[in-house]
Amino acid sequence: MPGIEQRQQELAVLRRQYQQARTRLAQARQRERRRTRTRLAQVLRPELIRRLRQQHEWSQADLAERLGVARNTVDRWEHGHHRPRGAGARNLVALLEQAHLVP
Repeated sequence: MPGIEQRQQELAVLRRQYQQARTRLAQARQRERRRTRTRLAQVLRPELIRRLRQQHEWSQADLAERLGVARNTVDRWEHGHHRPRGAGARNLVALLEQAHLVP
């Protein structure tokens, strides 16, 4: 039967392994967030947002309603004053993909 010291050493090894796994997972998540931000920056350009809207003959208010944002938010995106974020950005990417404006 293993002694207390041996159990403590085993526990220390397990803790170290657990911490290393958590660190690797955090690093992987961070890399994925960076890739997502880069992809969104490439896709969510003002001219593509405007082209999507014009292709479907939507007003800014129509697009805003579809995305669940305010009309002036769409205006800010189209003029490059702000970038889409959160659910609005995800919904916008989905619309752009459906319209075949992005690969």
